[in-house]
Amino acid sequence: DATNPSRQRSRSAPMCTRRIQQRAETGPMRQARDRLRNRPNQPRERGVRCRRQIPGPLTRADSAPVSWARFLPFVESGGYTSERFWSAAGWGWLHRQTRTCPLHLRRVDGEWHQQRFGVWGPLVLDVPACHLSAHEAEAWCKWAGRRLPTEGEWETAALQAADRIEPFDWGQVWEWTASPFMPYAGFEPHPYRDYSTPWFDGRPVLRGASFATAPRLKHPRYRNFFPADRHDVFAGFRSCAP
Repeated sequence: DATNPSRQRSRSAPMCTRRIQQRAETGPMRQARDRLRNRPNQPRERGVRCRRQIPGPLTRADSAPVSWARFLPFVESGGYTSERFWSAAGWGWLHRQTRTCPLHLRRVDGEWHQQRFGVWGPLVLDVPACHLSAHEAEAWCKWAGRRLPTEGEWETAALQAADRIEPFDWGQVWEWTASPFMPYAGFEPHPYRDYSTPWFDGRPVLRGASFATAPRLKHPRYRNFFPADRHDVFAGFRSCAP
């Protein structure tokens, strides 16, 4: 087999593939890649060129997203039937849902169960609460006497924790913030203008990443954005002192 020409050809890349690889190592593709590698700390907002805003300080923040163990007492104490914990928009959203607990949860013989990818099973309490809307996150914060961090506070905490080797767990769920998705100072639309510009409508920013996020997109400066009523996203939240 070692001297079989057909076997040797099968082990090497086709000529067209080699040419594509060679072109990828030169010209604009390589220049763009090198620019990104040489600017590791340069923020790249989705679909825009911008100058970043300066994050604000964050004090007394949770070192991890709110877990089910912390969230469920709000549910069990009647939080989903108490209007005083909800914003007007959140209360209207909740009534349209006709639910008294988070999405994909139910009680079986007094125990909480969760549906994960179509399969029901006992809820793991020490993992981040997930599939929560921004309305639910805000209601829990009001009940607990806490608040959502701004995106600047979240970013500052994540970066400072990394520098100081302090606990700041993230990357299991996207995290709602109190900041609306708006352009940074100096914003210039990408040629594909529909990527970010149409969504500067007040919807909240989410920071972090989820377990389903591609590794190359996991960065403490990455901005995500969804309407506040979305609870189909792998999203949770962390809180900080008021």
